[in-house]
Amino acid sequence: MDFEMSMMNAARNIFPDSSIKGCFFHLGQCIWRKIQESALVLRRYKDEPDFCLNIKTLMALAFLPPSDVIVGFETLVTSPFFADNIEELQYITDYFEDNWIGRNGHNNIRRNARFPIHMWNLMQTVVDGQARTNNAVEGWHNSFSKSLGSSHPNIWVFLKAIQKEQNLNEYRLSQANAGANTPQRRVYRDLTLRIENLVRRYQPGTNILNFLVGIAFNLNI
Repeated sequence: MDFEMSMMNAARNIFPDSSIKGCFFHLGQCIWRKIQESALVLRRYKDEPDFCLNIKTLMALAFLPPSDVIVGFETLVTSPFFADNIEELQYITDYFEDNWIGRNGHNNIRRNARFPIHMWNLMQTVVDGQARTNNAVEGWHNSFSKSLGSSHPNIWVFLKAIQKEQNLNEYRLSQANAGANTPQRRVYRDLTLRIENLVRRYQPGTNILNFLVGIAFNLNI
Protein backbone atom coordinates (compact mmCIF):
# COMPACT_ATOMS: atom_id res chain seq x y z
CA MET A 1 0.00 0.00 0.00
CA ASP A 2 1.11 3.58 -0.63
CA PHE A 3 2.31 5.56 2.39
CA GLU A 4 -0.75 7.81 2.48
CA MET A 5 -2.39 8.15 5.88
CA SER A 6 -5.88 8.74 4.47
CA MET A 7 -5.69 5.53 2.44
CA MET A 8 -4.30 3.52 5.36
CA ASN A 9 -6.93 4.85 7.76
CA ALA A 10 -9.67 3.99 5.27
CA ALA A 11 -8.29 0.44 4.94
CA ARG A 12 -8.26 0.05 8.74
CA ASN A 13 -11.87 1.23 8.99
CA ILE A 14 -13.08 -1.15 6.29
CA PHE A 15 -10.84 -4.09 7.26
CA PRO A 16 -10.26 -3.65 11.02
CA ASP A 17 -8.55 -7.04 11.39
CA SER A 18 -6.16 -6.52 8.48
CA SER A 19 -2.40 -5.98 8.72
CA ILE A 20 -1.33 -2.82 6.86
CA LYS A 21 1.95 -3.13 4.95
CA GLY A 22 3.56 -0.32 2.98
CA CYS A 23 4.99 -0.74 -0.51
CA PHE A 24 8.79 -0.67 -0.68
CA PHE A 25 8.75 1.12 -4.03
CA HIS A 26 6.75 3.95 -2.50
CA LEU A 27 9.13 4.11 0.47
CA GLY A 28 11.87 4.73 -2.07
CA GLN A 29 9.76 7.39 -3.76
CA CYS A 30 9.30 9.20 -0.44
CA ILE A 31 13.08 9.37 -0.02
CA TRP A 32 13.54 10.38 -3.67
CA ARG A 33 11.20 13.35 -3.20
CA LYS A 34 13.26 14.49 -0.21
CA ILE A 35 16.47 14.18 -2.24
CA GLN A 36 14.98 16.47 -4.88
CA GLU A 37 14.31 19.22 -2.33
CA SER A 38 18.01 20.12 -2.38
CA ALA A 39 19.67 20.90 -5.71
CA LEU A 40 23.09 20.10 -4.22
CA VAL A 41 22.01 16.74 -2.80
CA LEU A 42 20.25 15.85 -6.05
CA ARG A 43 23.34 16.69 -8.11
CA ARG A 44 25.63 14.68 -5.85
CA TYR A 45 23.19 11.77 -5.80
CA LYS A 46 23.24 11.64 -9.59
CA ASP A 47 26.96 12.31 -10.08
CA GLU A 48 28.68 10.56 -7.15
CA PRO A 49 28.16 6.77 -6.90
CA ASP A 50 29.39 6.58 -3.29
CA PHE A 51 27.05 9.40 -2.24
CA CYS A 52 24.15 7.64 -3.96
CA LEU A 53 25.00 4.29 -2.37
CA ASN A 54 25.14 5.67 1.16
CA ILE A 55 21.80 7.46 0.89
CA LYS A 56 20.22 4.18 -0.22
CA THR A 57 21.35 2.58 3.04
CA LEU A 58 18.35 4.35 4.60
CA MET A 59 16.09 2.23 2.40
CA ALA A 60 18.15 -0.84 3.29
CA LEU A 61 17.00 -0.50 6.92
CA ALA A 62 13.77 -2.17 5.78
CA PHE A 63 15.64 -5.49 5.45
CA LEU A 64 16.94 -5.65 9.02
CA PRO A 65 15.05 -7.61 11.67
CA PRO A 66 12.52 -5.14 13.15
CA SER A 67 14.28 -5.24 16.52
CA ASP A 68 17.52 -4.04 14.90
CA VAL A 69 16.13 -1.19 12.79
CA ILE A 70 16.59 1.57 15.38
CA VAL A 71 20.14 0.42 16.12
CA GLY A 72 20.72 0.31 12.38
CA PHE A 73 19.48 3.87 11.94
CA GLU A 74 21.64 5.12 14.80
CA THR A 75 24.62 3.29 13.29
CA LEU A 76 24.03 5.00 9.96
CA VAL A 77 23.62 8.57 11.19
CA THR A 78 26.81 8.29 13.28
CA SER A 79 28.80 6.65 10.47
CA PRO A 80 31.64 8.61 8.80
CA PHE A 81 29.61 9.29 5.65
CA PHE A 82 26.61 10.87 7.36
CA ALA A 83 28.81 12.63 9.93
CA ASP A 84 30.94 14.17 7.16
CA ASN A 85 27.87 15.27 5.18
CA ILE A 86 25.65 16.29 8.09
CA GLU A 87 24.99 19.83 6.82
CA GLU A 88 23.71 18.56 3.49
CA LEU A 89 21.84 15.48 4.73
CA GLN A 90 20.44 16.56 8.09
CA TYR A 91 17.05 17.36 6.57
CA ILE A 92 16.84 13.85 5.10
CA THR A 93 17.85 12.02 8.28
CA ASP A 94 15.46 14.23 10.31
CA TYR A 95 12.65 13.41 7.90
CA PHE A 96 13.41 9.69 8.05
CA GLU A 97 13.63 9.70 11.83
CA ASP A 98 10.34 11.57 12.28
CA ASN A 99 8.35 9.51 9.80
CA TRP A 100 9.88 6.03 9.86
CA ILE A 101 11.83 5.60 13.13
CA GLY A 102 10.42 7.95 15.77
CA ARG A 103 12.21 11.00 17.12
CA ASN A 104 14.20 10.63 20.34
CA GLY A 105 12.44 12.47 23.16
CA HIS A 106 12.96 12.98 26.87
CA ASN A 107 14.68 10.20 28.80
CA ASN A 108 15.91 8.78 25.49
CA ILE A 109 12.44 7.42 24.72
CA ARG A 110 11.44 7.58 21.07
CA ARG A 111 8.12 9.03 19.99
CA ASN A 112 5.84 7.01 17.75
CA ALA A 113 6.81 7.24 14.09
CA ARG A 114 4.23 8.30 11.56
CA PHE A 115 4.74 4.94 9.86
CA PRO A 116 5.71 2.28 12.44
CA ILE A 117 8.60 -0.03 11.63
CA HIS A 118 6.39 -3.11 11.32
CA MET A 119 4.49 -1.35 8.53
CA TRP A 120 7.50 -1.00 6.21
CA ASN A 121 9.89 -3.71 7.41
CA LEU A 122 10.57 -6.40 4.80
CA MET A 123 12.77 -8.91 6.58
CA GLN A 124 10.06 -11.57 7.00
CA THR A 125 8.57 -10.72 3.62
CA VAL A 126 11.89 -11.59 1.95
CA VAL A 127 12.32 -14.79 3.98
CA ASP A 128 8.79 -15.87 3.01
CA GLY A 129 9.41 -15.08 -0.67
CA GLN A 130 6.58 -12.55 -0.88
CA ALA A 131 6.41 -9.45 -3.10
CA ARG A 132 8.07 -6.33 -1.69
CA THR A 133 6.00 -3.87 -3.73
CA ASN A 134 2.49 -3.47 -5.11
CA ASN A 135 3.86 -2.67 -8.57
CA ALA A 136 2.22 -5.76 -10.05
CA VAL A 137 -1.19 -4.51 -8.92
CA GLU A 138 -0.56 -1.02 -10.25
CA GLY A 139 0.77 -2.45 -13.51
CA TRP A 140 -2.38 -4.52 -13.97
CA HIS A 141 -4.55 -1.49 -13.22
CA ASN A 142 -2.74 0.62 -15.82
CA SER A 143 -2.93 -2.14 -18.42
CA PHE A 144 -6.63 -2.73 -17.82
CA SER A 145 -7.38 1.00 -17.94
CA LYS A 146 -5.65 1.24 -21.34
CA SER A 147 -7.68 -1.69 -22.65
CA LEU A 148 -10.88 0.24 -21.91
CA GLY A 149 -9.84 3.05 -24.24
CA SER A 150 -11.28 5.83 -22.06
CA SER A 151 -11.71 6.91 -18.46
CA HIS A 152 -15.50 6.44 -18.61
CA PRO A 153 -16.36 3.56 -20.99
CA ASN A 154 -19.92 2.41 -21.50
CA ILE A 155 -21.08 -0.79 -19.82
CA TRP A 156 -20.66 -2.94 -22.96
CA VAL A 157 -17.04 -1.91 -23.46
CA PHE A 158 -16.39 -2.59 -19.77
CA LEU A 159 -17.99 -6.04 -19.86
CA LYS A 160 -16.06 -6.99 -23.00
CA ALA A 161 -12.79 -5.96 -21.33
CA ILE A 162 -13.69 -8.00 -18.23
CA GLN A 163 -14.38 -11.08 -20.38
CA LYS A 164 -11.07 -10.66 -22.20
CA GLU A 165 -9.20 -10.34 -18.90
CA GLN A 166 -10.96 -13.41 -17.51
CA ASN A 167 -10.00 -15.48 -20.55
CA LEU A 168 -6.39 -14.34 -20.26
CA ASN A 169 -6.24 -15.21 -16.56
CA GLU A 170 -7.75 -18.64 -17.17
CA TYR A 171 -5.04 -19.28 -19.78
CA ARG A 172 -2.31 -18.15 -17.37
CA LEU A 173 -3.76 -20.39 -14.66
CA SER A 174 -3.79 -23.40 -16.97
CA GLN A 175 -0.16 -22.70 -17.89
CA ALA A 176 0.80 -22.49 -14.22
CA ASN A 177 -1.05 -25.73 -13.45
CA ALA A 178 0.89 -27.36 -16.28
CA GLY A 179 4.16 -26.38 -14.62
CA ALA A 180 5.13 -23.43 -16.81
CA ASN A 181 7.42 -20.89 -15.16
CA THR A 182 6.26 -17.31 -14.75
CA PRO A 183 8.61 -15.15 -16.85
CA GLN A 184 10.75 -12.74 -14.87
CA ARG A 185 13.49 -10.42 -16.03
CA ARG A 186 16.91 -11.89 -15.25
CA VAL A 187 18.26 -8.64 -13.77
CA TYR A 188 15.37 -8.39 -11.32
CA ARG A 189 15.65 -12.09 -10.48
CA ASP A 190 19.37 -11.76 -9.75
CA LEU A 191 18.83 -8.70 -7.54
CA THR A 192 16.10 -10.50 -5.63
CA LEU A 193 18.33 -13.53 -5.03
CA ARG A 194 21.23 -11.39 -3.80
CA ILE A 195 18.99 -9.54 -1.35
CA GLU A 196 17.48 -12.81 -0.15
CA ASN A 197 20.94 -14.29 0.42
CA LEU A 198 22.04 -11.27 2.46
CA VAL A 199 18.86 -11.33 4.56
CA ARG A 200 19.09 -15.06 5.25
CA ARG A 201 22.76 -14.78 6.26
CA TYR A 202 22.05 -11.99 8.74
CA GLN A 203 22.40 -13.07 12.38
CA PRO A 204 23.25 -11.52 15.75
CA GLY A 205 26.75 -10.13 15.56
CA THR A 206 26.57 -9.30 11.86
CA ASN A 207 28.21 -5.95 11.05
CA ILE A 208 25.10 -3.82 10.51
CA LEU A 209 26.80 -1.12 8.46
CA ASN A 210 28.31 -3.66 6.07
CA PHE A 211 24.94 -5.39 5.77
CA LEU A 212 23.15 -2.14 4.91
CA VAL A 213 25.75 -1.22 2.31
CA GLY A 214 25.45 -4.69 0.79
CA ILE A 215 21.68 -4.36 0.52
CA ALA A 216 21.98 -0.81 -0.85
CA PHE A 217 24.14 -2.08 -3.74
CA ASN A 218 21.07 -3.96 -4.95
CA LEU A 219 18.52 -1.15 -4.61
CA ASN A 220 17.27 1.53 -6.96
CA ILE A 221 15.23 4.62 -6.13
